[in-house]
Amino acid sequence: MRDRTMALFGLRRRQKSSNPAMPTAKKMRLIDRVQNRMTKSFMALYLVFAALILTTTTARADAITVNATANIPFPRVYVANVLTPDSDPSTVTRFPAEVDLLGFDRITETTSKISFMVHDEGELLRLLALAGTLTTETIGRTIEIDLEATEDLRNQIEYKDDGALGEISSTAYSTIANYLCYKSLQGSFAWMEDMVAKASTIDGLNVTKSDIGNSYLKTLDAASGYDIWALTITGNAAVPIARKGIFFMMSGLYPREFAPPELASRWVETVINGYGNDADITSMLDSTVIHLVLQANPDGRQVAETNDSMRRKSMNPGTSTSCNTNQKGVELNSNFPYQWGLSSGSSSDPCSSTYRGASAGSEPEVKAIIDYTMAIFPAAQRKANAQTAYAENTTIGVFLVIHAYGNLILPPWSYSTSVLPPNYNAITAITDKVKYWTNYGGTLGYLAAGTTKDYAFKELGGASFTFELGTAFNQDCTTFENTINPNNQKPLMHLAKISRAPYSMSQGPDITRLNVTEYNGNLTITAIASDSAWSKANIVTAQQAVSEIQAWVNIHPYALSDLGSSGSVLVNGRVNIDVTSMNPSRYSVYVQAMDSAGYRGPVTAVFFDKSISKRPTDSPSTSKPSSKRPTSLMPTPKPTTDKPSTHPQHVDPQHVDPQHVDPQQLSSSSSSSSSS
Repeated sequence: MRDRTMALFGLRRRQKSSNPAMPTAKKMRLIDRVQNRMTKSFMALYLVFAALILTTTTARADAITVNATANIPFPRVYVANVLTPDSDPSTVTRFPAEVDLLGFDRITETTSKISFMVHDEGELLRLLALAGTLTTETIGRTIEIDLEATEDLRNQIEYKDDGALGEISSTAYSTIANYLCYKSLQGSFAWMEDMVAKASTIDGLNVTKSDIGNSYLKTLDAASGYDIWALTITGNAAVPIARKGIFFMMSGLYPREFAPPELASRWVETVINGYGNDADITSMLDSTVIHLVLQANPDGRQVAETNDSMRRKSMNPGTSTSCNTNQKGVELNSNFPYQWGLSSGSSSDPCSSTYRGASAGSEPEVKAIIDYTMAIFPAAQRKANAQTAYAENTTIGVFLVIHAYGNLILPPWSYSTSVLPPNYNAITAITDKVKYWTNYGGTLGYLAAGTTKDYAFKELGGASFTFELGTAFNQDCTTFENTINPNNQKPLMHLAKISRAPYSMSQGPDITRLNVTEYNGNLTITAIASDSAWSKANIVTAQQAVSEIQAWVNIHPYALSDLGSSGSVLVNGRVNIDVTSMNPSRYSVYVQAMDSAGYRGPVTAVFFDKSISKRPTDSPSTSKPSSKRPTSLMPTPKPTTDKPSTHPQHVDPQHVDPQHVDPQQLSSSSSSSSSS
């Protein structure tokens, strides 16, 4: 944690150091000393003194004085030492639960340093009063202002993009002022309309836009506020809807987080554009239904774009008359029903940044999400006991909420640091692969109750996660364009591909390389599969050998009776299939691998163009195969190789060092695909 600090209470001047790396006098800090064991009468006097020094000045020239903080505008960043939640959750988590927490760094086994945002003077005084009522062991003896982090926060607020990156601009959609890379709220609405229109021109693709509820302000007046919209994206191929995966994504719950909606919309636009052009994307959309709620808190987002860029809460002011305007609202990520109301992870104070609302699911934005997701996730897979494991092969769906910031992927549970989620191996396998592509961390360290992630995992059955993108709420465009957007494309694709059976497919091997060539009616398929190639930490589920690789021509395995239907088996990573009888056209090859533990991984696909088979008496032909993707199914052609024995030899990915395979660097003489 940064240690540049300034005092609120007490006079201290930092001594000069001979170390040139030490801060100069201009960067001096003072320490906010908050004596926590005070009598009630002294506490009242203390708060009067605090209010006085924040609004007065002094003429001392030989020292930086306590009231120097009066010149530092809000919002500010503060730090404090607290006991970790797992050391004594019944008594020590109240203060972290009340603040707008930014970071949590463990110092010892029982002590951590938290950083948090304070939005105005009223909130600061409220937190000082709260700290004064807690024991010294709980909150520590000091609350410090972090000048460097406060300056970083100010830089976010005052950021102006120069457009040098050539990102999305207002010529396409309206953008947030000074952030040319981020579509504004109105730009997001226009983008959704465009995606529906674009899909109508793409054969076999279905994109719909649905009104799933109203924002708080619209519940008061139909002429104000906003509808909450969901996009649904899927292919119309012959995979029955009951066998399709479900990938639900949500962003925009916190208005100040500019990057999440942009990342979600960029990825969705990529897969829409790729349908019919990229075999793996086409396969994924034919076998998956994507649901996207892009702006889950539109009232708050409008305020963040135009007035208060650090807005966290909804626009429901509640009934409290003691809160300042920017303190009012409900923290929507504390309003979901599972474990709602825990004081260790949310607040009952309407002025708190983590105010959980009047009751579970009380907010219209939250109700819209609950009603929608309850309708799309199968009711049969829900369970009464939160710690009962889900059936690995039959439970469908991935639920992803995208936030900022921290460069993290967070699995359940949020309400506890000591209770492991059921299906732990599968959850860990998913986070492990996401970390491989993004280098994300995976520990938040503090508690949060009533969250979207915990609700989805308990109530819907889907594997649920939170992405915390980047390094700032109002993330700069350079970081978004060069790091966040490119680094998250493969993880999103992977989550979509495993959503048919996330608790089993996450533990199965990936196809890390796939080639197909066709000549004169002979189709050759070669593939490499591995459990470990894309594992960040070589976890237990990444240590199995690949036992089988199967391929299907022009029929997706999900279109068959079950996930275990047989295809053509690759021997030593290779199979030849006679496609002489197939008409010249474009066809798909689907490949899936299974490991020695019996887990099948996600399906990977590639196109091949069937040429006109030539016989010795044939005349040369200039006819070209159709580029149109066939929509009808046909039986898988028979392989020309004999069926292997019960113990066939297969590709050993360790022999080709798949850790270093670049799936993009494949032979230009053949069609190829890599898992995205």
